[in-house]
Amino acid sequence: RIDVHDSGVGLTPQQVGRLFRPGVQFNVNELQAGQGSGLGLHIAKGIVKQHRGKLSARSDGLGKGSTFTLQLPLYRIPDESLPARYKHLKRQDPPMHSIHNKGPSDDVSFAQSSPKDVRSETVATLDTSSNSSQNSKQPPPLPPSKQKQQEHSLDILVVDDSPSNRKLLAHLLARQGHRCTQASDGAIAVEMVKQRLESPTETMFDCILLDYEMPNLNGPGAAEQMRDLGCQSLILGVTGNVLQEDVDHFRKCGANGVLSKPIQMDTLKDMWQANGIGM
Repeated sequence: RIDVHDSGVGLTPQQVGRLFRPGVQFNVNELQAGQGSGLGLHIAKGIVKQHRGKLSARSDGLGKGSTFTLQLPLYRIPDESLPARYKHLKRQDPPMHSIHNKGPSDDVSFAQSSPKDVRSETVATLDTSSNSSQNSKQPPPLPPSKQKQQEHSLDILVVDDSPSNRKLLAHLLARQGHRCTQASDGAIAVEMVKQRLESPTETMFDCILLDYEMPNLNGPGAAEQMRDLGCQSLILGVTGNVLQEDVDHFRKCGANGVLSKPIQMDTLKDMWQANGIGM
C-alpha cells in the first residue's frame, strides 16, 4: 500500500466521486495552465485494476489537500515454478521483511504491513559473488507479448502533443510488434507524411493515429492536409470527447474513423481488420 498526500486545492465529495471518470477535469483554466486531457487518473486506475489492485482518493474538502491510495496484492511464487534463468537468485538470510525509506519524504509514505502478514515471506536477492558465473549478464529482456504478430507488423505514425500519452501508446503498439514513429503536433505529422510520399525508398505509413486537440495544427486539419497531399493511409482520429459533431468533423476532413481515449487495443485491431490491414 502506498499513500500519496498533497497540500493542493482539495476536492469536494462530489468531485471525489467523479475523479476517475474519463475526461473529467476540475478548474481547467486555473490548474495545469489549461492543459491536460483528464485521462491520467482514469488510465492509471485501469492499469491498477488489471493488476488486481485498487486506486482511490479522499479529501477533507476544498483547500485541505488530497490523499491518493494505491493498493496492490503480493503473491508468493513456488520455487519450483521459477524459470531456469532465475535459479541463481538466493534467499536473504536472515529473511528481510520490509524496506524503509532512509531519507525524509514529505510526499510519499509507505503503510507498513503487520508482521503476521509478512512473517513467512522471504525476499530473493541477486547473488553477486565472484563464483556465480550466471551473474555475468542481466536476464534477457522479455519479448513482445505477441511475437507471432511480427510477420504482420504495421508502420504506424502516432501523433499527440502529450508526451506521456504519445509514448505510452507507441510503447503498447511496439509491444505488439509494430513499428512506431512519433510526432508532437499535426504540422510535424503532415511534414513526415510529405517526406514519405516524396521518398524513393521509404513506404507510406500503414496507419496514422491523430489526436484531436493539438497546437499549430489539430487532428482534423492535419488529416485534411494529408489527404490533399495524396496520402492513402488509414487515418484514425483520437479524442477524449467523443461528441458526434467532433466525429463527423474528423470524418469530413478525411479520417476513416474515430477512437475514444484511452484507446482500447481490441477496438483498434477491429478498425484495422475492417479496413483490411493488420490481417
